[in-house]
Order: sequence, then structure tokens, then C-alpha cells
Amino acid sequence: MPPQPHRPPDLQGRVFRGAEAIRRGLLTEHQLRSQAWIRLRQDVYADARLDRDHTLVCRAVALRTPPGIVIAGPSAAYLHGIDHAATFTDDVHIIAPTGTRVSAQRGLRIHVTDLPPNDIIPNTDPPRTTIPRTAWDIALWLPPPRAVAVLDTMLRLGHLDHSDLHHILTQHAGRRGSRRASLTFDLADGRSPNPTASQLRTRLTMTGLPRPEIEHPITLAPDLVLLPDLAWPTHRVAIEYSTHRIALLTAAGWLTIHVPPGRTRKDFPNVLREIRQALHRRGWQPEDARAWAEPVEPS
Repeated sequence: MPPQPHRPPDLQGRVFRGAEAIRRGLLTEHQLRSQAWIRLRQDVYADARLDRDHTLVCRAVALRTPPGIVIAGPSAAYLHGIDHAATFTDDVHIIAPTGTRVSAQRGLRIHVTDLPPNDIIPNTDPPRTTIPRTAWDIALWLPPPRAVAVLDTMLRLGHLDHSDLHHILTQHAGRRGSRRASLTFDLADGRSPNPTASQLRTRLTMTGLPRPEIEHPITLAPDLVLLPDLAWPTHRVAIEYSTHRIALLTAAGWLTIHVPPGRTRKDFPNVLREIRQALHRRGWQPEDARAWAEPVEPS
């Protein structure tokens, strides 16, 4: 029979070390195995009523790492309010100062570099990188479609603007990964409505297609303006995520490809083929795709 839930007031709503709770007499080993608690990491537990999100696992990591560790990259982006940057089951990214020993742990990504103080937000629990530093690390560490999706949301929420991205590139000019960051920042656009649209736009551009415009206005009548999700106005080719405007666009002479979110994930090669064919029919000639570097460590 499983132990009955028992939550001492000192542990309610908390993330804590199991051995410490036992040493203080707050719980027995038997009680620690009850449904009142969730095990997050070795010897790290939390009140099972807490939201199982990325914040929770960041708090768990902070208990198992030495002082000076900073939450970074997609994990920091989540703590800054970018909900799609990381999930409960994703690895937690941290930056460790040079010379700091951090034991390898499942679910932990360790990046080693020395951060200047102005790259860290003071008095936060757990400590995290600033928005500009977070944007730089994301551009270096994540695949470009995911990185652009996070940056798009940062721009849309007003955490950054394009002048900030330019300033970040200037600060890091010449460092390893600066070219990759420049390519990623160049694709970021705060007008993108959601992460799925951001990832599709990025994947298409990386194949060598001309960059599509987001919600380009198409006037069909004085009182009727359509905003297709993505469009190549020069070639009169558009992408629509839903079906209700496709007939109107087709009647107006646009070649329109229906690409619902699920199709992007499951059928991207055929989506790409259809878009290429439509652009070819309208006179587009392909060029070489952009060269993207592999993810790199911070510098």
C-alpha cells in the first residue's frame, strides 16, 4: 500500500533536497515516496501540486549545481516568458564559469564560458541570462527554425527590437558563431503570428527559396483586403494555413498552397516541392541555399 500523502508546511509549494528534508525530520524515506511529491532529479523533489513546466526543472537544477551557474539559452527564454522555448521534459541549459565543476546529469546541457556581469540578471531565482545574451545563445545553440521562432516571439512581445539584434551582433563581432547568429537574426520577424509559422518560414528560406512576406496585403475590392499567411507578391504565390480564403485568392490569380500546421511537420518535402513548382510556374529561378553552420558553444 503506497504511503499516505503528508505535506509539512515547510515543504508545501517547494522544491527541495530529499536528504535534507529527512535530516530535518520533516519527512521519512517512506513518506518521501508518497504521491505528495514528484522526484525531479536525484535527491531533488517538489510538491506534486506545482505546475510541471520548465520553471520547475530549472529550480531543480539550481539545487544540484554549484554557485555561479546561470540558466541560459532556451531555458532562460522560457523564464523570460517565451512559453514555447522549452517544456517540462526538455533539457535545462546552463552556463558554468570556466573552472567550475558541474557533474554530468541527465536532462542538463552544460555550456562553459565566463559571462560578464551585465549578461546576468541580478537577484533572480534561479539566476538567468539577460534577454540580449539569451538571444545570442539561442542563435548559436538551437537549430535555426527553433531559434527564429523564439526570436520572433521576443520581437513580437517587445523584449527586443531589430536595433537590439544589430547591437548584439556588433558586441560579438568576430566571435565564433557570429555568422550563424547574423543569419538567424536576419530571419527574425516579430510579425510572425506563431512558432509554427516562424519555423515554416525559416525552413523554406534555408532551402534557397526567396524569403516570403508575412501577411502581405492583397486588395481584392475597395472593402476587401486579404492577408495570406505567407506570400511571394512578385510571383503571386501564397501559403494559407486554413482553407476559407484559398478560393478568393485563386480567383484573383494567385497560386495558393494549403499548408496546415500538421502538414508542415509530417509532409515538408512535398510542401517544398509544391511551393517550388508554383514559383517556377511564375518565373522564379533558384539560387544556392544559405550556408548554415552547426550549433556552437558560447563565446
